[in-house]
Amino acid sequence: MIAKRKQLLETTKQEISNMSLKLLSNPQEHIYRLRDLFKLAAGHDLHHLIRDNIMRLAAVSLSQVFIDIIPGYHIRPPTEEEKKQKMKKDTKKLMEFEQTLLRYYLKFLQLLEKFALKLIPRDRKVFDDKCADVKMSALSVKCLGRLLNGASHFNYATNIVECLVRICVSNYTSAVEDSCAALAQMFKEDYIFKMSLHGAKTIANLVNQKASAVSPLLIRTLFSLNIKEVQKTDEKSKIPDLKKKKFQLAKERKSKSASKYKKQLQKLENDLKEAEASESMSTKLKYATDTMNHVFMTYFRVLKRMPTAALLDPVLEGLSKFAHLLNIEFFTDIISCLEDLIDQKHLRVTDAIHCVHTVFVILSGEGQALNIDPFRFYKTMYRLLTDLPFQKKEDQERQVELVVRTLDRMINARRKQISLLRVAAFVKRILAVGFMMNTRCHIAFLAAIRNYFVAHPRLSSLVDDEQEVITNGIFRPDMEDPDCSNALSTTIIPELQKLQKHKEKLVQQFALNILKNLPNSGPAQLNGQYTSMKPWNWFDEERKTLIVNPDIVYFEKEINAFAGKKKELNSDVYQGIIQKWISPVL
Repeated sequence: MIAKRKQLLETTKQEISNMSLKLLSNPQEHIYRLRDLFKLAAGHDLHHLIRDNIMRLAAVSLSQVFIDIIPGYHIRPPTEEEKKQKMKKDTKKLMEFEQTLLRYYLKFLQLLEKFALKLIPRDRKVFDDKCADVKMSALSVKCLGRLLNGASHFNYATNIVECLVRICVSNYTSAVEDSCAALAQMFKEDYIFKMSLHGAKTIANLVNQKASAVSPLLIRTLFSLNIKEVQKTDEKSKIPDLKKKKFQLAKERKSKSASKYKKQLQKLENDLKEAEASESMSTKLKYATDTMNHVFMTYFRVLKRMPTAALLDPVLEGLSKFAHLLNIEFFTDIISCLEDLIDQKHLRVTDAIHCVHTVFVILSGEGQALNIDPFRFYKTMYRLLTDLPFQKKEDQERQVELVVRTLDRMINARRKQISLLRVAAFVKRILAVGFMMNTRCHIAFLAAIRNYFVAHPRLSSLVDDEQEVITNGIFRPDMEDPDCSNALSTTIIPELQKLQKHKEKLVQQFALNILKNLPNSGPAQLNGQYTSMKPWNWFDEERKTLIVNPDIVYFEKEINAFAGKKKELNSDVYQGIIQKWISPVL
């Protein structure tokens, strides 16, 4: 029995190989072989000993064959009138090839869909990976993903998208992962945005049907969209008017000299070409605009249902990335929604940072015209800063990168709207937080503080021990309101002097440069390479080699030992303990 199975397998494998090679070598001549391969993939007339294996092998082979022989254009079915017309031999042969290819491609997609959809019955929560049906279903999902990204320009691509999106409600994790990976790749590689539009619309419809009860992976696929610009206004096409002028010019040809006619005609044709090129770009922008409308609608639906943290993360990350593409009519609603969200106790630190970032992206663009006071978001970010040292180590770099990007919009981009007192409070808190972060995060924070000194020159009072303080009273590190911390009554000299003991030379250099009020020459001067970098650039892969020990938290043991004598270290008391640690006499 085993020997017979082995022999049957080898024989049928060879047949599949031969048919595939013939199809690849001369598709038009051997197009009928698609029928034979399809029968094997469907399990027709196969011995029960090899049926499951051969079906999977034939499906994989047929998928690759289709990817290789599908033409680079969309095939249009012939009309009844075209079928009756006499054709040249080559034309007829090409048409027969196209229609046969299209017929078996559709049959194969329907076969794959039938198997793939077996993974989404509502009452099935456990799948046996060893089961032949489950194996074939999982393989079908992979094949659909390969066909989508190998032939996204071809017929039925939108059908594949719809099937893959439906698979994402399955309880079979690997199938959901494969579907989402294929969709994400499609979004990433689509620069025309026609397929992106269909994908975003299909996802939006599913989110609506399922009341937002979908996989976070599906929402995260939208993050792969390549859209950088959307259409702000509807522009009327110039092409009809130009064509009308061209027609009118042709009528007036007899009354014009040849040179004048030629000159006017050339100008009209140039204008027409320019208009057509603009129209093409306009169509692309329209696809992008419609796509983002569906994306934002998806995000809003999820947010309004106050979802789980797992679903909230990709939504807020997506909003944070695409906020600059939001239509102005959505601004007030989204800010109101985010205000409600940051009051939720279950909200994670990363999600709260995304909320704040989204708001300030909106307020730094067209949202500047809105009459919105973002103070509560400043207060939220001020509070979140002391949570950073107590987050998981693997999350901290991602969080700090987002924090310095957000603070750049909050402090530098709004330099005319923000008070010096508030900026000083953030500087004091960021310095305190940096002591318990790894070296890469610490340098990013110091680079950010240096930028604040450039944007707000009056911060120099924080490093001038001979200058009189701007405000009376004492600094209150325990206050959660930056405007009530009285940060201008103190100095950051102790923090910067402490950093001179850091083992990383770059930390020392940044600290000394800020301490000496950003000199452009002398021993405290900072390398121009570092001053030209954005604070978040320190997390780029190519920049990580600039830091000798990027992952070390140099002061961690010392601070923990000091805090142990006082009280348990947590976000509520953190800055107060750091203040006592750097200034023991206080």
